[in-house]
Amino acid sequence: GGMQNLMFGLTKSLSEHMMVKVFADEHYQQEKFDDDLSFSIERVGGPKIFRKFRKASLINNYLQKNTKVKNIISDHWKSLENINTKIRKTCLIHSKEINHKKDSFLNKRVVKVLNNCDHIIANSNFTKNLGIEIGVNEEKIKVINPGVFPKEEVNPKIEEKILKKLDGKEPRLITVARFDKRKDRKSTRLNSSHNQ
Repeated sequence: GGMQNLMFGLTKSLSEHMMVKVFADEHYQQEKFDDDLSFSIERVGGPKIFRKFRKASLINNYLQKNTKVKNIISDHWKSLENINTKIRKTCLIHSKEINHKKDSFLNKRVVKVLNNCDHIIANSNFTKNLGIEIGVNEEKIKVINPGVFPKEEVNPKIEEKILKKLDGKEPRLITVARFDKRKDRKSTRLNSSHNQ
């Protein structure tokens, strides 16, 4: 998925400069994937409803034993909800995970966790503004648009077909997103104009 690719790219880049430890869900192809990593990864299994508590327990134990940890980066506010530490926390947010009605039970949980973070990274201005609307501290939110791994080599036949289809067509807009009810026209226009 998008967030998983983003976290992988971030972790891979950070691991070139510092020691990184990752706690991630089990995956049926994990052995093949994990063998080639430049960072340490601990897989957490079990039913989803219990997994976040198991993961939080493993992380809390790890932090108690490893006092040199400088920063925790999370891809979801729920991953930080049960972490007991004063270590600097950074949480990535995207609108689906924080889009709860203001003053609802889930909204209060989201706001409490995020406002306890040192840094909040929104994937777009749309998400940043949504965070502010639901009560997240605006000063903590920075926007960093998701990146991609560039394709090293494009098949010349495919490239030729694409260029033929695009010949003479201006402007060229591209957006990559999952079709989702919450991604209304306003959001789509924002994404399209951003990716010009």
